[in-house]
Amino acid sequence: MGRTGKGKVRVILAHEYPLFVEGLRAALEADSRMAVVATAGDGDALSQRAGTSRPDVILVDLNLPGLGGLEALPRLIRAAGKGRVIVLGARAEGGLVREAARCGAKGYLLMDSSPRRLAQAVASVSAGRTDFVMDPEDFPGGPAADLTAREREVLTLVAEGLSSKQIAAELSIGPRTVETHRERLMDKLGVKNAVDLVRSAFARGLVKL
Repeated sequence: MGRTGKGKVRVILAHEYPLFVEGLRAALEADSRMAVVATAGDGDALSQRAGTSRPDVILVDLNLPGLGGLEALPRLIRAAGKGRVIVLGARAEGGLVREAARCGAKGYLLMDSSPRRLAQAVASVSAGRTDFVMDPEDFPGGPAADLTAREREVLTLVAEGLSSKQIAAELSIGPRTVETHRERLMDKLGVKNAVDLVRSAFARGLVKL
């Protein structure tokens, strides 16, 4: 990949607000491995700079004006050549993270990530790895993607605070069947109790408030 003369990771920052961009720049360039080689405040500028600045990594907000959201990622990746894309998001929504990965992003970070976390992700992605705010098992083909429709129904009701007896009445199934679904859910999501099951479900975007 293209690097600066001293072998630094070449980064493009793409966000609508200049103050946010400058904050990202300061956070990254505090790490001696990083060099911000370009910034962009809209989709057109990003496409142009991705093709001329030889970035190793592009940090991009999907709400960037003129970008076109997730559907634009493949086009941006082609323009960037060997550059790899990390998406910046406001929330860790499972569906959005999975879709970003499908569209070619190599990372997904929250906008309030610490400077250290940010630099760690950029370094990791520039080295050919991936870095997503959610575990790889949350992506298609992992346990979270294997939940049946009934398991998702049970999970939603568990998250709403219903007991197994109440869930059984709601779904017209037996309490023992509900318990079986709960056990399978905990096994698939890798947790040991109902509290962690609900916490994991919200974190993965499987249920919403």
